[in-house]
Formats: sequence, C-alpha cells, structure tokens
Amino acid sequence: MMNKTDDNMNANNGAFRFREPVSPVRMKIAVGGDFCPGDYGAEVVREGRAAEVFAPVASFLEDADWRLVQFETPLPDAVAPIPKTGPTLSSAP
Repeated sequence: MMNKTDDNMNANNGAFRFREPVSPVRMKIAVGGDFCPGDYGAEVVREGRAAEVFAPVASFLEDADWRLVQFETPLPDAVAPIPKTGPTLSSAP
C-alpha cells in the first residue's frame, strides 16, 4: 500500500505527480542543495578524486536523467570576504 502524505506525493519514494502522465516515458530528476565541499572537498578535487565527494549518493545520482545541485558557496579564484556575521564560505572552482 502506498503511504501518501497528500494526493500528489508518494512518501515511499519521493515521487511527486503534478498531473496524470500522457506518455509512458518518465524522467527522473535528482535535486540537491546547500552543497559545500569546503577545504576537504577542494583538496580532493585538486587531487583528481572529485568522484569521492559524491560517493555516498553516487548510485542515486547515476539513476537520474537530470541532476541539479545548488552550491552553498561561491567558487571564486580568490576569496574577498564581505562584512557579515557567520563564516565566509568558499570552494575552489
């Protein structure tokens, strides 16, 4: 039995239905947010091991047709912090 949180959302697998499909073709979209590789992630990328950063979710991402990731940090060539509260986040491009 499908566990539903409302009429459009399948709580078992996260599928969301906006309308009834008109085609048997389906698209899987993986969306991630607040990605911040930090110093460790930058070091791994520089060493040519970028796949390790996404290793914990690699099979989920590989199964998707489209992958969207929102970075929590800018990717500057040089860090130029602005006056603010909290840490200045950045990651190597």
